[in-house]
Amino acid sequence: MPPTAGLARQDPLEPRIVSFPCGDVLLRGWFYQARRGGRAPAILWNHGSERNPDHVPALGHFYVSRGYALLVAHRHGHGLSPGEYPLDLIRAEARTRAAAPGDYRREVIARLIDLHRRYLLDTVAAVRWLAQLPC
Repeated sequence: MPPTAGLARQDPLEPRIVSFPCGDVLLRGWFYQARRGGRAPAILWNHGSERNPDHVPALGHFYVSRGYALLVAHRHGHGLSPGEYPLDLIRAEARTRAAAPGDYRREVIARLIDLHRRYLLDTVAAVRWLAQLPC
């Protein structure tokens, strides 16, 4: 899907839901776009570990009023993006391992590291999407 698909101009203080590719998955997020001619600088807001991140309207208004675009990208398993919520998977694994003998901490730590790698790829995909925009 081209980066401009679904970006018809509307009230810049109302975000649009956009999609951007990350591997075989389309991640989603909220996009605020400043009204001005030519390219505008863009900010990528990277949410925390909450299951359903907000679209942070106060930040959208702040940045748009200063001529910036803002993408509030949702990573795999968060908010608008597909996938299982990763902290549920890690908690379930920890509970399963805790019931079994042996030290499960290494595996949980390895899963957390893998999760951060995946999140980094999600963030890079959002930056690439922003870089392709004509705004």
